[in-house]
Amino acid sequence: MHSGLSDGLIPTRYFALVREKLFPRLIRESRRHAGSRSRAKATPREEAALMGLHGGLIYQLGIWPLIYQQHFSGQDDPALIDTFIRDRIRGYLAQVHEFVPAPRR
Repeated sequence: MHSGLSDGLIPTRYFALVREKLFPRLIRESRRHAGSRSRAKATPREEAALMGLHGGLIYQLGIWPLIYQQHFSGQDDPALIDTFIRDRIRGYLAQVHEFVPAPRR
């Protein structure tokens, strides 16, 4: 019997969807934010930075409270949750210029 998690089926499908559907759109918007219109495949740094953003959000908002049953200050305050999400996104966007391919001139 397969559980989906232990045999890797669910994570494999999930990350395939994230990499195929979500990341290309986020890469495109990240590049636009940095002044680039490049449509090239994501660089390893771009993918790693997005995985860090994704992982941080999933860990704080999902795994920590739901899996580990750990609470964090403000977790019951929707406005504060929005602020946490905004903070992570702003942190990501602040470093985008470091890893996005330079715009063509």
